[in-house]
Amino acid sequence: MNRSHSHSRLSRYTARTLVLLPVLMGVSVVSAGPAAASCPQSWSDKSWFTGTISGTNVNYRSGPQTNCSAYGQWSNVSINHHCWATGTYVNGSSQWWHVQRVGTSQQGWVHESYVSVTSATASMKC
Repeated sequence: MNRSHSHSRLSRYTARTLVLLPVLMGVSVVSAGPAAASCPQSWSDKSWFTGTISGTNVNYRSGPQTNCSAYGQWSNVSINHHCWATGTYVNGSSQWWHVQRVGTSQQGWVHESYVSVTSATASMKC
C-alpha cells in the first residue's frame, strides 16, 4: 500500500470519527446562530433629550439587534436619549436608540417604535 493512500484513508476515518464522536457519547451538538458581533455596541452621549418608553415590558438590550441580550424590561418609563444606530428591522424600521432610564443607571438599546422622539438627526448618530 502506498503511504499517501494510507494517510488519506486514515484522515477520512479520523474525520468521520470526530463527526460521530458527540453522537456516540450522547452529547447534543448545537450550531451557533448568527454572530452577535454588535453586542454590546458602543455608543456616545450626543443628546440628553428626555422622552418616554411607550409600551409594557419593552426590552432594553446590549446592542441594536433583537438577538442581543436583554438587560431587562421597562413599562412606560421616562428616559434620556443618548444617540441612535441602525440594527434589526422591527415594525419596518431599523433605527434603535441608546437610552438611559431617568434617575437610574439602567441603560440600553430600545427600538425606535417604543421611544418617543421628536426628530432624529444625523448628528445624533452613535
